[in-house]
This record gives sequence, C-alpha cells and structure tokens, in this order.
Amino acid sequence: MDRDFWRSSWERVDRSRVAACLAAAETACAPLITLLRDAGAHTVCDAGCGCGALSAALLRAGFAVSGFDTAPAAVELARAAAPGAALKTADVCDTGYASGAFDAVVCRDVLDHMPLADARRAAAELLRITRPGGLAVFTVDAADEEYDREIHTLTADGDRVYISGKWAGMVFHAYDRAGLAALIPAGAAWELREDGDDLTVLVRNRRGLL
Repeated sequence: MDRDFWRSSWERVDRSRVAACLAAAETACAPLITLLRDAGAHTVCDAGCGCGALSAALLRAGFAVSGFDTAPAAVELARAAAPGAALKTADVCDTGYASGAFDAVVCRDVLDHMPLADARRAAAELLRITRPGGLAVFTVDAADEEYDREIHTLTADGDRVYISGKWAGMVFHAYDRAGLAALIPAGAAWELREDGDDLTVLVRNRRGLL
C-alpha cells in the first residue's frame, strides 16, 4: 500500500461520494454483519476504516467497534460517521493493539492495495490482534479490465504499480486462490467465498475451525 497515495486521496475525497457510501452502508454491510453475528463476535476491529461506513453499521448492529486507517483525513470522517467507535490513525502492519484484542477483525479492500510482501506482514498482524478462535475477514479484488488498462509497471512479486492517470502512485495486487494461500499465515484455517470479482477470505485464528 502506498500510504502517501491514500492519505492524499482521502484529503481530496468527494464528500458527496462519502455521503452516498454512508447512506448505502446498512444494506451493503448486512451480509457481513450476519457473518459476524454467526461467528459470535462482540468486539470488532474495522481495519482500514475509510470514511467509517462499516464502523457505523457495526455500531447500529450492537457491536463494540474499534478501528483505524492510515489516512488521518479518513479517520476524521469516520469519527463523524461513527462517534461511538474507538478510531485512530495507525498502519495495518503495526496496529498498536494487544494480541488477541478482538473477537473479529474486518479488513476490506486494503491487502490488495499493498505490495505482496507488505500484505503478508499485514495479514499476520491482523491475525495477531484477533483472539484465538476468532474470525478475520479480508476482502480483495480480482483483476479486471480497468486494473489492466491503467498504465502500470509490474514487479517480480506481481504488484501493479500505477505510473500515470487517475491512479498514479497506487499499488494493486490481484489475488486468486493460489495467491491467497500464500498470503494467509501458516496454521490458520481459511475459506474463500467468491462473488464476481470480489473475493472474501474468512480466516480462523489458531484454535478455530471454519
């Protein structure tokens, strides 16, 4: 993840898009909320909280919510949207939370916007802060025409680094099942759910089984 790219993006974000995202959150987050309830979660970390749409939906559903984002401007928006959540600025590779702090950790559309080496460190960190037997939920995108079309270079690890246009400075790493298997730390039980180009990975930390 290019931290400067995302910090800058949130500083100039279109507030009408933020409002639309918040308005749609109840419906958009309903399947995830059901999943967390079924997993018996109470404390949930919104890892990469963005504008706070998920944090707000989780609060309304009765969860105790913490969360963070690398972009201070995003955290400011999220605090306004979800004033009952404990939100902070932090890095996904070094969150600052205690080990096993949460019943569940949700990280949406973050790991695929990091170089693979960083994403592996981030996945391990997010599992560290998930309690034994708890649930981590990662969502990533598969590659599509737009990701392929925008001008980019390709690293040896398969990271796309965009060098011009609207995504200049952004990193994207496309995942499939084999790639995800290499991303998830050894010893964790995991399951992949696919919905078009959206991939959702459910990971149980240590003593859990899906």
